[in-house]
Amino acid sequence: MSWFNLWDGLKTKTCRYLLQRYLGQFFENNLNLEQLKVDLYNGKAVVENISLKVKALNDLFEDQGWAFEVISGHIGCLTAMTSDTLSKWNNYVRIDVVIR
Repeated sequence: MSWFNLWDGLKTKTCRYLLQRYLGQFFENNLNLEQLKVDLYNGKAVVENISLKVKALNDLFEDQGWAFEVISGHIGCLTAMTSDTLSKWNNYVRIDVVIR
């Protein structure tokens, strides 16, 4: 195993931990490493195939006073990029979300 692979694994596991820690209350299942692709050098992270906890989302919306009710939710692909990447490529955060 090279140091490069070890470093990539550490970055991915750290990002998974942070996502699970702060957003895990909205995920139906824990994230696994196959769902997460992290390229911090280029300022890009991708999360795929996440089922959402409907009750947690509805509780959040109700607490915020928003008139939304989620029946079911799934994130197909969420791509996040840093502001430096966005200015270089004139791009946005891309989200493929189905909420019914």
